[in-house]
Amino acid sequence: DGKVRLFAVSEARREVVLMSLEIATWTFLWFALSVSLVVYNKWLLHSWEGGFDFPLTISMAHMVLKYLLSLLVVRGTSLRHALPDIPKRV
Repeated sequence: DGKVRLFAVSEARREVVLMSLEIATWTFLWFALSVSLVVYNKWLLHSWEGGFDFPLTISMAHMVLKYLLSLLVVRGTSLRHALPDIPKRV
């Protein structure tokens, strides 16, 4: 068609780049959430009204929260297509 494209990229390569950016974004958000929970745990265990005496309970609650958030991400985004097919029964 006579037009010069400076950034001509194939459709397959574009999809790979977009998927990589999506994965990087979710990884960064996961890391940010983890760091935030660590800082919150430290505050809660040491500073909140004299401290909270059940550190394992807080850690368990935070792991459950991160698990539920990861389920939302995997089920609600295009990342579910990137997961391998794992048989339910062995």
